[in-house]
Amino acid sequence: MTNPALLDDLAASQEQVAGWIRQHAARDHTRPRAGTWSITEVAAHLAACELECMEPRIRSIALGEQPRFEFYSNDGRDFGD
Repeated sequence: MTNPALLDDLAASQEQVAGWIRQHAARDHTRPRAGTWSITEVAAHLAACELECMEPRIRSIALGEQPRFEFYSNDGRDFGD
């Protein structure tokens, strides 16, 4: 059973994040401090997490598969490009 209000909230939060990224990415692509990520790298990290981690998990749960998930991390990846 799908909760339409929950889906609306998820879509709205995704739009908020996308708007924030667009707003800040237009200004600056540099790292704020050494050892931190630029807004472009943050956006790439979020996109990778959504595509590689969240989407497969949501699909599996929606299909009723009752999956067990391993810890997901993409910290070792370079999102500089």
